[in-house]
Amino acid sequence: MKKIALSGLVGGCFALLLLGGCGNNNTAGPGAMAENAVNEAVNNTGQMNPAHHQLTVEQAVANRVAGVNEVRHASVLVANRTAYVAVQMQPGVNTDMTNKTKNHIIRIVKENHPEITNVMVTANADAYQQFQTYANELNQGKPVTGIWNRFSSMVQRIWPNAS
Repeated sequence: MKKIALSGLVGGCFALLLLGGCGNNNTAGPGAMAENAVNEAVNNTGQMNPAHHQLTVEQAVANRVAGVNEVRHASVLVANRTAYVAVQMQPGVNTDMTNKTKNHIIRIVKENHPEITNVMVTANADAYQQFQTYANELNQGKPVTGIWNRFSSMVQRIWPNAS
């Protein structure tokens, strides 16, 4: 009788262990959550999903960039650790930006955001207008996902070697 009771108890415990393994593990540690976030962030092509990109408008930095003599207006968008700067040059200033002006803009961005590792600068008038559109949409709270797709396509056209 003891053998039957003991084997019933062991069998019941084994069944509970098996069933418990099939449920959700809501108490997974931070390592498991981080791994899941990484897995969800990468789609099946190995590229980052746009929903996981952060695209922010940096108006204060844009105002400082607009203070450069040759620059009339500026728009600065930051994605991850890269700043994308589109400027509208002063009337009469050639849109082929000098290295001195470009380096000055890069220095302004990095002084205000030391975590930025790359700064991409353009004086393309169409890019400036499109940056303004993206900034307005982001400030209105529109979803980054839709903006990101258009933004990344434009970045690839203007800076084909950008990563």
